[in-house]
Amino acid sequence: MFFSLYAEEEKCGLFFKEQRERGGIRCKKCDSTEHFWIENQIKWQCRKCKYRRGLKCGTVMENSNLGYRVWLWALYLVSATKKGFSALEMQRLLGHSRYESIWLLLHKIRVSMGNRDDKYKLTGFIEMDEAFFEGHRKKADELCEGKQPKELDRQVKAVVAVSTTPIPAEKRKKGRPDTYPKYVKMNVVSSLNKKEVTYDAAKMIQKSATVKTDGKRDVTEDCRRFARYTKKWL
Repeated sequence: MFFSLYAEEEKCGLFFKEQRERGGIRCKKCDSTEHFWIENQIKWQCRKCKYRRGLKCGTVMENSNLGYRVWLWALYLVSATKKGFSALEMQRLLGHSRYESIWLLLHKIRVSMGNRDDKYKLTGFIEMDEAFFEGHRKKADELCEGKQPKELDRQVKAVVAVSTTPIPAEKRKKGRPDTYPKYVKMNVVSSLNKKEVTYDAAKMIQKSATVKTDGKRDVTEDCRRFARYTKKWL
């Protein structure tokens, strides 16, 4: 449905225009919010100082020669699916001829999504814990020869915080959790000492949040040092 609806370049450009106008256009030169659209140039012009601003200006698409359809389809695929896409797979899905252009497109999208996530912190009821993940560790000779890594590093550590919402008492089921998750933040750390945990908690959680841990001493005690940022620690 989405791909048939936005199959034409003109409709994709119109979509981006509507989204930007919904958020408001502000002049970079005089800070005015009064603009009019110049259709043949695909730009807005400030009514006050006559400064013109393109549709891609100030967005992740700035300085890109890729069309609006390519950008919109890529943004949809990245945000609407749980799986990750390699640049080669995205190139095939978009039907684009240049791998380098799609690689850069994906890189820009991922950086922008990461920057956006950094602006927000979890609030309300938070469950926080440590986590360990398997990771591939390549040796120097494997890197030079381009071989697949064989050795697994199981000590990739992370601090995970999940905001939860309590389930009403009448809807709770025996043996099931009494909350359901909403948002999650996760930061990879080199160790789970008090300095790293405190630093990551400050980046991920708002001051007014209520945080619950599993009671493990090395994590809980370090989290309590972060209590000045919170109302209560369970």
